[in-house]
Amino acid sequence: MTLILAFLAVNRWTLNFKKISGAVLANLLLLTGCLILATVGLGYVVKNVYHEDIVLLSMEIGDPVPAKVWRAPPGPEPGQPPPGAGAGDILSRIKGRGVLKVGYNAETLPFAFFNQKGELVGYDIFFAHRLARDLGVTLEFIPVAANTMTSYLEEGGCDIVMAAVPITAEALGTVNFTEPYLDMNAAFIVLDYRKKDFRKRENIRKMPGLQIAVTPANSEAERLRLKKYFPQAKLVELAAIKDFFTPAGAADALLTTDKIGKSWALLYPKFGVATPQPLMFRYDLAYAVAITKGDYEFLAYLNQWLRIQKTSGAAQEQFSYWVLGKTPLRKTPRWSMIRNVLHWAK
Repeated sequence: MTLILAFLAVNRWTLNFKKISGAVLANLLLLTGCLILATVGLGYVVKNVYHEDIVLLSMEIGDPVPAKVWRAPPGPEPGQPPPGAGAGDILSRIKGRGVLKVGYNAETLPFAFFNQKGELVGYDIFFAHRLARDLGVTLEFIPVAANTMTSYLEEGGCDIVMAAVPITAEALGTVNFTEPYLDMNAAFIVLDYRKKDFRKRENIRKMPGLQIAVTPANSEAERLRLKKYFPQAKLVELAAIKDFFTPAGAADALLTTDKIGKSWALLYPKFGVATPQPLMFRYDLAYAVAITKGDYEFLAYLNQWLRIQKTSGAAQEQFSYWVLGKTPLRKTPRWSMIRNVLHWAK
C-alpha cells in the first residue's frame, strides 16, 4: 500500500490487467494448493484424535477375584430353596456355598459394562469384587433387568443387585435397599449440537412433535411424570439404550441419567448429555437385596461395609476412576509435531 500511494503521488502508476489477473490466479492456485496440502497432511498426522471411547473401554479392575459371568440368565439351580424358605439367612447361604451371586446390567455405564477385552467392569462391578474378597468367596454375575430384579432376588437367582439401582417408591416393600452410595439426576441424551435446546424445561415444552425414547430401565412412574412435564411429547419405546444410537434418529432425546448418559456419549461422540433445569428427577443409588422374614443380617453387614468404603477413601478413589475418568490414558502428553511425527523427542 505504501508503494502504491507513493507511485500515485508522483504519477508513475499504471494498470496492467494481464499481470494483475496472472497474480490473482497464481495466489488462488497457491491458496488452493495450501488448503489441499493442509487437509491431507493434517488428516494423516492428526487422525484418530478422539480417544475418549478407547479410554472408557480400556478400563480394567485390578486384582479381581475369580468370577463367572453369565451373558444370558441361567436356569434355576435344582434343589436350591429361595431365601426365607428354611435355607437360613442370606449371609450364611453365601458363605456356605462359597459364591456371591450378583445381578448386573451391562447398559448402566460406567457402573457395569463390558470392556474391549470382553471383561465385565465398572464402578459397581469393582465393589462386587471387593465385597466378595471381604466375604472370602468367589463371584457369579447374572444379568438382571429392572423389571426382573424383584423376582430374581425373591427366587434366589442372585443375592444382591449391584447395577446403579435407584431407590424408588414403587420398589419399596418389594426389595430391601442398602444406604445410598451415590446420586444421579435425570437427563437426556441428544445430538451434541442440540444440547442447548434441552437445558431448560420451558424450552422443551415448546418443541412441536417432540419424541422422547424410553427403555425398560425407565419405570412407569418416570413415564407418567415425563408426560406431565412434556404433554406434547410422544414416548418411543426402545428395547435397549444402544438402539437409540443405531440408527441415529430413533427419537429427539433418550431419557437416562447424567452419569450414565455421559458414558454413553463417550462411545457415541456425535451425542451429548443435557440435564434440564429445573431437575425432573433425582435418584439415590443403592444395592438391592431380597426381603426375607427376620433376615436383616446381610443388609446390616452391607450398610456397615459401605461406610467403610467411604471412610477409607475407596469410594472416592473409584468414583474418580470410573465416573470422572481419571485414568492413566488421560495423562498422556498432548500431540506434538516434534514427538509424534518427527520422533525427535519421546
